[in-house]
Amino acid sequence: LNVTAGVLSLGVGSSLGTGLNIASNATLSFSGGTHELTGLTAASGTGNLHINGAVVNATGVNAFNGQIQSFGGTLNVDGGFSAASLYLAGGTVTGAGALTVGGPSTWSNGAMTGAGSTTFS
Repeated sequence: LNVTAGVLSLGVGSSLGTGLNIASNATLSFSGGTHELTGLTAASGTGNLHINGAVVNATGVNAFNGQIQSFGGTLNVDGGFSAASLYLAGGTVTGAGALTVGGPSTWSNGAMTGAGSTTFS
């Protein structure tokens, strides 16, 4: 899946594996439904992965070079997930896996729950 500009909004549900590219001026928005991320490997692009009103289940090992933005909904990490940055303004980050954030981040609202871990490095 290539999002090269603007916003692509997925409001029903999806399943994404390898090959996700979100360009630096683009956003992939999960705006409703349940979405499965199953092993994003070396996901290119430095755009935004936006969660608002959706459930996003990340299983396996996922890597994303952009920013995860959560304004509502749930990011369920049940494997390993690394991202360049996190903007948590609402919703919940949960699960039994490990979320690793490698750059500047903001947590102004929302919750982190579950048996997993979140590491900011």
